[in-house]
Amino acid sequence: MSERLSFLGAGRLDEATRAKHDATHRPEVVLAVLAMLLLYGWLFTPLAAVLGLPSPRGVAAMLGITPLLHFDHGMLDSRLRVPYTELLPADQERLLLLLLVAGAFLSAYFSPLPRKRAALLGWFLLGLLVLYGWQALCGLLFCHLLVYLLFHPPANANRMGQSGLMAGLLLLGSLWSPGSDAVHPLYFLLPPAFALFCRFPLRTLLDCAPLAAGLRKAAIWSTTLVVLVGAIRQGALGETWTLPLYLLLFCWYWERLMMYDIDYRGGLVPRELSLVGYLSLFLSPASLLNCSWGVDIGQGYSYTENNFYATDKNRIVLEGVRLWGAALIYLVFGNLLLETAVGFCESLGVPVFKGNLYRLSSHFTGGGRVDTASVILTCFLEQMRYLLVWAGVLHVKVGIWRVCGYRFAPYYDHPWLATNLVVLYTRFTFYYREFLVRVFYYPVFFRLTGCPVSLRIFLATFAAVALANMLVGHLPEQMFFNGMRFENIGNVLIRWPYFFLLAAGITVAELWLMRHPSRRKPWTPDRRFVLDLLAMYATWHFYAVIHVFAHMDRNATLSHNVKLFLIAWGWSPP
Repeated sequence: MSERLSFLGAGRLDEATRAKHDATHRPEVVLAVLAMLLLYGWLFTPLAAVLGLPSPRGVAAMLGITPLLHFDHGMLDSRLRVPYTELLPADQERLLLLLLVAGAFLSAYFSPLPRKRAALLGWFLLGLLVLYGWQALCGLLFCHLLVYLLFHPPANANRMGQSGLMAGLLLLGSLWSPGSDAVHPLYFLLPPAFALFCRFPLRTLLDCAPLAAGLRKAAIWSTTLVVLVGAIRQGALGETWTLPLYLLLFCWYWERLMMYDIDYRGGLVPRELSLVGYLSLFLSPASLLNCSWGVDIGQGYSYTENNFYATDKNRIVLEGVRLWGAALIYLVFGNLLLETAVGFCESLGVPVFKGNLYRLSSHFTGGGRVDTASVILTCFLEQMRYLLVWAGVLHVKVGIWRVCGYRFAPYYDHPWLATNLVVLYTRFTFYYREFLVRVFYYPVFFRLTGCPVSLRIFLATFAAVALANMLVGHLPEQMFFNGMRFENIGNVLIRWPYFFLLAAGITVAELWLMRHPSRRKPWTPDRRFVLDLLAMYATWHFYAVIHVFAHMDRNATLSHNVKLFLIAWGWSPP
């Protein structure tokens, strides 16, 4: 538990302690990382063809397991992606990404301690340049440099002007790349204009504490502002706004920026933090992989800082390798496990909808009939599909952080062992849950000091799990995945029963645990073990079936969803 709560602060590691954790090099640890990366390369990239090795399909054919796996041009099909770019084919992107991770690991492992984070940042920038291009690199750095200046403005006016000049050059670079058409001549005025703006008006504004706080607040809420402006613009003009690539990449950092702001206001972020120190918190080699998945991994400043070389580096690296090993089970056998589960259910005579609630909703909305067992199993298989799809990728991402020296907790931590919704929401989506708790739950809970504790828990949970989860967590994702359209706001709001039922369930669990504390550890092999099984099933049953309100056919009404929900609890419609 101490590892999971390290973001709360407690003491910051000193460099002498980190140096002790960095003292020992172990060749077998290095070989373990490189061997695992080679295995990933052989399974999911053209590495076998490059090295003249048998392909995964060929080996599977020799073992007689080809029908059990999904292949793509001789390689295993994989959800490991470098999205939003088509500069290279997907399989070559994965190969290049693995090479970048290998380089980042070796640099982090062998570089002197003061240079490790700069080396990791350098590998990220190289990867961004190769995978996304010059314009994306310059634009993303421009956005982060502006945020950095709002939080850590140089005291010297000349340095502020130099930072503004750098920002202007980066913005110019985001508008022009080698080989592109000539840009408008006025764009070349951006560097000196930004230099003057940062040295005089911005410097003056930041000297006023209330104005500086307002500017920082606008920066951390920039993603929400972008989403609202884009949706309103489309609703008014009928034109969908396509975000520049660098702005889209930056917007995916919105949750971590909010947590960074909390650490900053709490005095946990050094006011003199260097630009490299700031950028290394956000721009990690792990961020290149499925950049829209697990965007809150790493929290803000304190969690990342407190977990860098927090114990012996070889132990942290091996934990990353083990997490990569677990990820292989999901990535290689995930589809097989899901198809096996679906086949088993159908062999029992229970029709299921391939673990897809949209198909169930469409069938029921169109007038089809379903029974309780079919709804329950489809809901469970939907959660199984979600876990199998996401867990592998997110284990790989956390594993990259770990081999680079960060002792990060896994995103998923045996969620099937949860015996109540509070534990389930932590185990099933650890970093996102912590985002909701830190940014929304705590502020509401601690501001209601004059209210009864039960009421404070109720209001804080609904503020975080219902309102913030819906409007701040899921709304931007809906816009980024499905376009900056005004109608997408309604597509999120119509799912309000899911968010409110989830908040209600977690609130009941919180109040029950507060009033009935137990010192017994769940799953202890004693006479109450059967109660653990029942609690686990009840927890998952509720969590799974409320998703009928979250994944529904576009023609489904609230009445349809309520009926499906009631069917899952044994109701038989007339």
